[in-house]
Order: sequence, then C-alpha cells, then structure tokens
Amino acid sequence: MKINGHQLAAIATLCAFGAFATAAAQTPTCQNVQYGDAVMEKFPNARLACLDVIERDGRILSVHKAEVTRVYSSGVKVRFQLPDGKKSEPRYITTRPDFRVIVDGKPLRVRDLVVGQELTVYAAVDRPMMSLQPVTETEPLALEPMETEAPAAELASTQSQSMPKTGSNLPLLGLLGGLFAFLGSLVTVARRR
Repeated sequence: MKINGHQLAAIATLCAFGAFATAAAQTPTCQNVQYGDAVMEKFPNARLACLDVIERDGRILSVHKAEVTRVYSSGVKVRFQLPDGKKSEPRYITTRPDFRVIVDGKPLRVRDLVVGQELTVYAAVDRPMMSLQPVTETEPLALEPMETEAPAAELASTQSQSMPKTGSNLPLLGLLGGLFAFLGSLVTVARRR
C-alpha cells in the first residue's frame, strides 16, 4: 500500500494533535491538579482560590493571592481571595523573621507587613504546606506546615505585647485624695459643733 502526500500530511497532523493532547492532559492546571486529602482537609478552598499551577524546586505548587490579616514575629495570618470576591477562612503561614516578599513591586520583610497588603502564596498540592513567594526566583521556597492558627506561644507573646498600657495609679490616687478631703470636711464640721 502506497501513501500519497495528502495521506502523509493527514497522518502527521493526527500525530501532532495526539502529542499535543497528551502533553496538555499531563500539564497540571487549577482544574485538574490532584490535591492530597490532607491539603483539602486543611485548605478546602484550594481549588477555588487557585490562580495557577507551577513547578518549582521539584514540586507542583498552586499559586494563590492572599490578604494579610495579622502579622506575628514568626509568620503571618492571611485570607485567600476567592473568585466571587469573598475571602477564605484565615490560615497561618510560618516564616523566618528576615524572610522578604514583594509587595507593590518592592521587597519587604514579613515582620514589616501591614494588614490589608496582598501577597502571593504557594501551596504544595501533595501535602498541606505553604510558602510566601520569595523576592527572587532563585531563592528557595520555605514550605512550612499549613495551620489555621498561630502557635500558642506566638499568640501569647503577641497578646501580651499588643495589650495597651493605659491603666495607671492616678485615678486611685485621685479617689483617695477625694476621700481624705471628704473626711477632713467631716472632722471640721464635727469640731464646730
């Protein structure tokens, strides 16, 4: 059986299309990436909040945007943006104190972040670990376990630091002074009788 030029072109086109379809089926996307059960348990909105899927440092990661809701000395609490404009439940991401991220095109240490700033977060798809996007592509990711709350020691130190020191002994001294003035008036009235 002889194959003419048209048949050869048709076969080549089918082979190219098949190779493209196979490659597309193997490329993970937000819609087809397989999140691990532990990831879905700790981050149920992972697929909804996913903006992209990348490979970095030999890992498949989903990319998310998140808003800072609280800054701690060893991490940051964020809420992930969802397609409907709402935010996910808060998640705590542990970082090194000197870790830097890009905010509005500028490098910034995590400890210098403020509430409301937007960050890029990478989430591992095979296990519940996250990392903030570092300043450079060559800097290794600092994947840490995904948590819903900051560690208890972090919460305790933050609460003791964040409580305002507005109370003083001055009101008590004023009350005692008023009491002594009242007692002095009573003694004076008693002597005159």
